[in-house]
Amino acid sequence: MQRGKQGILATKKLDEFGTSTAQRKNTVGEIKMKPITQNRNSVLWLPLIAVFAWSNLVTARSPVNMLTSVCERKWELIYTHDEYGNATFGSKKELIQLALTGNYIRARLYMPDHMLHLPADSISKYKDQICFQSLRALANNGTHVDSAEPWLHFMVCTSGHVTEQDVSNVSTFRVPMDWYVKDISHKSDPVFSNFLDGTPMKPMQILQLHEAAKRMSLFGAMRDRPYVFPFHNVILDPETGEVNGQNVLHMGQRYEKLEKYITFHKIPYQWFSYWSNLGHRDNARWSARGHTAYNHNADTATLDWYADECWRLVFTNDGNGFPIYGAIDDLIDAVKRGHRVRVRFDDQAAEVSNLRVKGDVVAAQLLQEVTRVGGYGNDRYYIEADTRVKFSIAHTTGTVVSYEYLVGSPSRKVNPPTRRVIEWMVDTRPWTVVLETMDPPGQVPRRGDGQGDTQVDTVLRGSVFDLKDAVMGGASIRLNVLLDPLAGSFFTQANNIRADVATDTICAQAMDHMSDQKSRIPDEYELQKNLFHWYLTISSEGTVRMTAWNFGEDTFRYDENAPEATVTWFANL
Repeated sequence: MQRGKQGILATKKLDEFGTSTAQRKNTVGEIKMKPITQNRNSVLWLPLIAVFAWSNLVTARSPVNMLTSVCERKWELIYTHDEYGNATFGSKKELIQLALTGNYIRARLYMPDHMLHLPADSISKYKDQICFQSLRALANNGTHVDSAEPWLHFMVCTSGHVTEQDVSNVSTFRVPMDWYVKDISHKSDPVFSNFLDGTPMKPMQILQLHEAAKRMSLFGAMRDRPYVFPFHNVILDPETGEVNGQNVLHMGQRYEKLEKYITFHKIPYQWFSYWSNLGHRDNARWSARGHTAYNHNADTATLDWYADECWRLVFTNDGNGFPIYGAIDDLIDAVKRGHRVRVRFDDQAAEVSNLRVKGDVVAAQLLQEVTRVGGYGNDRYYIEADTRVKFSIAHTTGTVVSYEYLVGSPSRKVNPPTRRVIEWMVDTRPWTVVLETMDPPGQVPRRGDGQGDTQVDTVLRGSVFDLKDAVMGGASIRLNVLLDPLAGSFFTQANNIRADVATDTICAQAMDHMSDQKSRIPDEYELQKNLFHWYLTISSEGTVRMTAWNFGEDTFRYDENAPEATVTWFANL
């Protein structure tokens, strides 16, 4: 994303939640930051936000929305504030309550020349403010990425503070923001709660947790410290009944005590964590670049477990790809209508990072896992000391291929392909096609009934206005990117969205992909030997820009436009 105006911050710093008091003792510096003033009602913003002026007339929570089935509820504007954190609409207290009970949170940032929409990857509370990390972005100017920076991380706070962190720079500035919420359940209570020693608060809730672990997305909320995070993978041990999971998307953070907000740790490091309903926790910290261990410790945590109940099982294949439950056509139909997908095999469940559909085969990349100790000891689910990231590709043919890479290194281990019974779940929220584009432009009918003359146009279905309307309403966006018709369709999600004022365009960045290739087995895929991150920047004007960075080295590989692309934008409003 384009840089904001920088400030200089060097104050007392505290580590991320869960570190010891000794680890959190650090030096004190000074603040020298000139606040940035921006007016959301300036002429610059009127073209894109005028149609949403009605939002100032409604209450924070829509009664109509609250009476709707939870899976049908829309994203709600719950709170807005100026660049100094002064409320302009809604209740911050209500936002905090919703954020700390596992609900989906996203924010719109009013930057100098664009609006930036970011989802929360994890949420923390400090004093009377909440802050979230959003870690999947590339620095860009709206059309091209910065080829000198392999990643860009955001910390977004209700105080108005935004911290940007890249490889060589950390800057903090202040902007007005809008905050949106999407409910995950019809009730606000957790499905399970455990004390430090693993004792359940309500023993019978373990049955609820077991069912949720099989089918649903799970979220953890520390009960002694206000920190909320998603489980990127979840294991239900069939013998002991233990439920545990990992979070692998969190950067080290610290408090800015003087101005009461949270920012990134001065030395960037990633924090991988394992959590169990038995109270166990394991933390592995690694440098953001290179294979350098930062710290590793095990302790205990009290935890509330929340579940997104909007999932259903649609298909199960056996180890040879034959159906055990449901029909493959039902799964493919749901994928082609934009739905999110989870898979479960080997007693482990996870949401897929991206999907390929070719013929009657679905291939899913799973990119959010780190290796475990293994074996049969009490620490078998703890994170391996010499940590590796684990990437897998699961197919509806029953084939699962997996790869392990040392953190911050291209050194890899290829595991033998296996045949697995795989359960496929889809989310039950409604997804709507808001825009479909073709680049270069194609011939489309002038008349809506498909009859008569044709004209050259990039828009095949929907409209750019429908997309803007969805984005301005806080919608989640998913994408079907067709680059080569012979290779099938590629489905992914928008990790951040930029609404440019000057060009009146929407750009989505899709980050959750690793380079793959067709394997020797028809319609199946494997990761490339020389692995790289494959990032997409997709414009509402139809262009798809592809950016590649070598995995484990953070070296730039290429940045180029796709020669041709058909893109379908799906919105969950």
